[in-house]
Amino acid sequence: MPTYTIRSRLISICRCYSIETATGEIVFRLVGKVRFARTFVVKDRAGALLLSVRERLLKLDPTYEITQGTAQVAVVRRHTTSGALVDRFTIDLNSQSSMAASDKLWTDDGVRDGL
Repeated sequence: MPTYTIRSRLISICRCYSIETATGEIVFRLVGKVRFARTFVVKDRAGALLLSVRERLLKLDPTYEITQGTAQVAVVRRHTTSGALVDRFTIDLNSQSSMAASDKLWTDDGVRDGL
């Protein structure tokens, strides 16, 4: 299984990270910005924009809009009213399907397809 390292820039105006392989080759770049909404973009090693993630700041439940170019790919909503013990998310995909996730999103056991 490949190993990746996330490195942040020491001096930066925004939150910038590089995702590198074990040999130090940059695979992706994440560039974060704060304006009226908090955004970050995912770029490939050549600097081409792959995805853009925008957090809507004036929402009761944290909401993240994921776009690819001008098309919205997904909307992820974290449900703050579901309790403090387990994080719960709803993931609405552009293909009109929905997924639900609970606990930590980086573990496979909390994500299920459909609601």
